[in-house]
Amino acid sequence: MSENEQKSLIWVKRELNGHSEWVLNIFIPHVSGIANRIKQIFAYLHFNEYMNNNYTVDLHWPLCDTAANTFKELFDFRYFPRFNEINYDVYTDTDYGEGSTWTLFLSDKEKEQANMDSIDLKYDEIPQFLRDAFLPYFMALKPGYKVQEILNAVEIPENSVAVHIRHDAVWKQWGRWAEGDIEMFLYKMKQYDENTHFLLACADQGIYEMMVDTFGDRIISIPNKKVDSNNIQDVAEMFLLSKGNELIATYGSTFSEVAWWLSGCRQKVVVIGSEDRWKKW
Repeated sequence: MSENEQKSLIWVKRELNGHSEWVLNIFIPHVSGIANRIKQIFAYLHFNEYMNNNYTVDLHWPLCDTAANTFKELFDFRYFPRFNEINYDVYTDTDYGEGSTWTLFLSDKEKEQANMDSIDLKYDEIPQFLRDAFLPYFMALKPGYKVQEILNAVEIPENSVAVHIRHDAVWKQWGRWAEGDIEMFLYKMKQYDENTHFLLACADQGIYEMMVDTFGDRIISIPNKKVDSNNIQDVAEMFLLSKGNELIATYGSTFSEVAWWLSGCRQKVVVIGSEDRWKKW
């Protein structure tokens, strides 16, 4: 699909209060998780600015199993000039609306300049000019007040490393898990000295308890942590991960990736796992 064709499908003109305005539609598929949704919003905004537009935004953020809370409940985001949230699923046949649900948009010129087709999950490989292009969006994304209340109850030690372990049932169902993965996390964490604390986000209760048994009060997590809880706790964990001096990330997880962006891309990243290990057990 050409850029002009994309523009004709994503932007619409409508009458409002007696005058016409252009509206940028951001369509989020209902199957997308929170981190993928954030990336898709920022992909749209970057594409919007690439097309030299500054319009009202209609964010189609459907509520479902993967997103039980509204965007405005989860985040304080004041980047939009005018912003409307729509919480039911809207079908769109735009290639960019449905086909790129977790990728950050790059123009052909940006791809050529960076000598790479994608910056997704690339961390330290991302050129500075592309970090500068997307960071304003991530830095404008702040916790909603319910998320902030959770974060206010967490005391973060100066010497802390963020750890995201994505090995829940859905992750395993997708084949993104292999025997020995948890031992790889443990091996890396044990390399830090005893004064290091770990800001842990984990979606498996058994693994969470294992980490607490192994590292004791060096494990820092959100209070009253409940696995498979609502998105408010999930988003609190995402922001918690962004507070660490370093990040131990799960390979292939956009949750880890968005946390790194929220840190201002300042964290040194160690990625545990690989595509070669997926579907290998």
